[in-house]
Amino acid sequence: MSEKNKSADMLGLNFECHEDYPDEECGAINGDVYFSDETGKYVCTACLGPIEMEMYDLREDLYDEEDDQDAGAMDEDANFVAEGDRSMLDFTPDFTKRVDRENSIIELIDLIQDDKLTLFMAMNQQEIIDVLREQEQSDHPMFRDTGPQRLPPKIVAVASYLRNIPPNRSALTKAGINATTTLNMYNYLQRVGRPDLEPKIEMTFLSVGKQLGMEESLIRSALEEYETSRPTPSITSFYDRVVGWLFVMARKYGFKLTQKEAIEKTNAGRNSTRKVIKEYTEFLSNLKVTKETPTVHGLKKGDDLE
Repeated sequence: MSEKNKSADMLGLNFECHEDYPDEECGAINGDVYFSDETGKYVCTACLGPIEMEMYDLREDLYDEEDDQDAGAMDEDANFVAEGDRSMLDFTPDFTKRVDRENSIIELIDLIQDDKLTLFMAMNQQEIIDVLREQEQSDHPMFRDTGPQRLPPKIVAVASYLRNIPPNRSALTKAGINATTTLNMYNYLQRVGRPDLEPKIEMTFLSVGKQLGMEESLIRSALEEYETSRPTPSITSFYDRVVGWLFVMARKYGFKLTQKEAIEKTNAGRNSTRKVIKEYTEFLSNLKVTKETPTVHGLKKGDDLE
């Protein structure tokens, strides 16, 4: 039985969404729910509201009352399925792994002290699991299924990738999650992630710029210069490249900001961000020299006119 059908059985025929979400967006109707240990109820991932389950005896739906009186003894042997065999019908290896990952997400939501990340995880459990299973099935060494100790870094890396914001080192350390492993996984996803999840340039610029305390007009000016000049640094992390570019533009526009502040406020990689800042500074310096060099009919000063 699919998760959606299981959810429908628990909700009953008279269920109505508290927030009046369309059926295709309602987490409860589509099986996107998780169990809250705090309330003892299932919670919809779309509206985060508790779900009142309709409990009833499924055997009442199998027969009409009149038929039940006249049917006589049921031939139990003809329809009997052993309990163990019945479990095997639903719990395939992939289904079991998905359940394990869903349970791990629920545990991490309570464990990680980063409200924005954990809220995103609660609202996007199925998408996180889909991307994670895709990476695990690709059998890349970084995402290979090597045991439960690797699961928290993988889940956080995927969730952070989908948010397009790197995980917070401090929050990971406090939660007992290996920050270096998680960030390596996150950077890998940034480089070779799914084509339909390529980093959105404008969204990333606005997100990083707001973390730096920059006005939106300033962020958009920096984005415009980025798209016009198209620098090509050696750093592979798109997020760190954006942090570096916004830092250089902030200094250019007179916005007070130090490299240390930029790195700490955005949780960007320290070494990669410092390196890309240096590369951007050299790039803009060379660009300025090129633009300021006088030309005669397309020839730079000093070129042979003959």
